[in-house]
Amino acid sequence: MAKHNALGDLSQTSFSSTEDYCKPEAGCQSAFGTCSSGSGSYPPKSSADKPKASPAQDTADTTPDTSASSSRQAVEEKSGCSKAPGTSVSFAHHLSYNFSSVDALPDGLKVSDYPSGGDSDAPATHTFLKENVAVKDGYLELRVPGGQRSTIKSAEVQTAVEDMVQASVRMTAILSAVEGTCQSSFFYKSDTQETDIEFLSSPSSTSNPSGKPSLHFTNQQTTGYQSGGSPTTKNTPVPRGAFDTPVEYRIDWLADRTVFYVDGEKTAEFDKNVPSEPGPWLWNNWSNGGEDWTAGPPAEDSVMRIQGIEMWYDRAGDGDKCGGA
Repeated sequence: MAKHNALGDLSQTSFSSTEDYCKPEAGCQSAFGTCSSGSGSYPPKSSADKPKASPAQDTADTTPDTSASSSRQAVEEKSGCSKAPGTSVSFAHHLSYNFSSVDALPDGLKVSDYPSGGDSDAPATHTFLKENVAVKDGYLELRVPGGQRSTIKSAEVQTAVEDMVQASVRMTAILSAVEGTCQSSFFYKSDTQETDIEFLSSPSSTSNPSGKPSLHFTNQQTTGYQSGGSPTTKNTPVPRGAFDTPVEYRIDWLADRTVFYVDGEKTAEFDKNVPSEPGPWLWNNWSNGGEDWTAGPPAEDSVMRIQGIEMWYDRAGDGDKCGGA
């Protein structure tokens, strides 16, 4: 696999306040969309504020594919303390997904199927649909079809494990250069318990201050925006080759900090707004046309292609049996 350690020539930008990162009239952003209240939790409510049951009940497709040609077992799962490569930290669980040898979503991942809230200030709403998720030609594909104008059909998957507490998660993926979406790997429990790697593909997004598509590394604020909280965030250029060749995007979520890497090169490290509550890990590709974040929506299909996912993690009931993070 080709590596792309060198980032492009754009200057890195850090935001120090909510005003810098979020447009006051639009609210702040997360991988789900606009987060203005700071009181949300997983799963996000629909725009109609419809009551939700647990994520496993009504936000994800968990029905096994029993077709003869389907293979769902291309996953390596280990329990017992093991050290995540590149760290000094041991975790109690290890999962590895390789999509080159499956033709259906492997066990342990779920497809989101729900309307997302938080689009009230954007030109369109968006909804996650299982029809936009596929395993094809060695990749997990998350698709936003082009040419949409109202409710933007988007794509998302999440872990079946919903009680992670600290993890090292690596996604190897080819990003889509099509303008007008947000492509993400992130932990999310609520609007105040979230850490993200997000790619904004539109140069016209006002959150890309360079005027070029950028990667965003963020710990969302943990005190609530209405209480004056602000996120910890930084953006960098997209690595060379990211639209043609798989690149590894990694978050180390530890007890006292989060560290972000692109193909093994550290790009950001934060010791503020570190999540502390258990929750799931998610990957998505979406748009709502909002000029302050995704811009768009895309004129043609945007497809984020994930080649593999590897994660080391602890669960809420594990305690400190591996020495802690």
